[in-house]
Amino acid sequence: MGRITKVIAGIGLLFFMISKSFIYEMVVLRKWDRQYARYNYFIGLSDFHDRTNKINDVQLSDLSEILKKCYPGSLYVGAEDISSPAKSGSTSCGRFFVHARGGVLAGFSKLCKDLKMNLENFEYRYCRVASLGPVLNNLNSDPNIFPSVKETMVYSIVKEIENVFNEILSYDDEVLLRDLYRHAMLNIKKQMNEFKLYEYKDKTIVQYLDIMTNKKNRLAFLKKILTFDSILFDLRMLHSVVKSNKRGSYLAVAGGSHISRIAKLISKLGWEWVHATRPSFKREYESSKCLGSNIIEGKYCRRPKSINIKMIEDFL
Repeated sequence: MGRITKVIAGIGLLFFMISKSFIYEMVVLRKWDRQYARYNYFIGLSDFHDRTNKINDVQLSDLSEILKKCYPGSLYVGAEDISSPAKSGSTSCGRFFVHARGGVLAGFSKLCKDLKMNLENFEYRYCRVASLGPVLNNLNSDPNIFPSVKETMVYSIVKEIENVFNEILSYDDEVLLRDLYRHAMLNIKKQMNEFKLYEYKDKTIVQYLDIMTNKKNRLAFLKKILTFDSILFDLRMLHSVVKSNKRGSYLAVAGGSHISRIAKLISKLGWEWVHATRPSFKREYESSKCLGSNIIEGKYCRRPKSINIKMIEDFL
């Protein structure tokens, strides 16, 4: 053409506590629906993960009140929610389950389900979160102490990615999009080879990390391997948005990088920009609050401020 706090690994069950998220940015695009003589809207809400911000519960409450006023059949919803079942219905990696609590995203899917909204959760990286999350969050610990890291095979990660490949290849979309899909998947295949995921598919995650990393480069490696294929999420949601335009408006709640890329992609497909908030940021000098963020000058990270989520009422 994008969170992790404490991990507790037990026998047969992994509790993976993701930092609470809040909404810090909104984009709105629209496209004319000739059949019904109306505009259908794409409303993208970007979330930032922060367990300390108390605005989480306020925003979720506001979303609840707003969505209760919507007719379920007129609004389609797409989310990035590791705490909820994937499109396939999966919530686990083998015997290891991913549990996340807190924040807007963790309660959003349940809210939509309760309101009988048309919801699709495009998250698929359950094995990656279950097997690499404990290591990312405990860099100074021996990975062997975590059952999900010790027992999960590299092939589990490969299989999750290939399942999404097959899904995307089945989309009956216009040629422009199919070309985009093929190009993206070729690039991801190249990166999978660079990560040697196929070469070491029969290794456990512990064995794989021992081969591919050391204490010095492990953090950088984990950040890359957790997100290198994030465009697959974008393509799944892009397909959903394109299809939903024939049925109604679309509300997307996901990481800011996903929302930004999807908005740019649909703008090339005839959607026009209507509104975009300008994120405001603050400097955070407490390192414990900068997990997953880039450290600037070795001193601080930049963290966004929340927005008034009630603004979306103007477009629903």
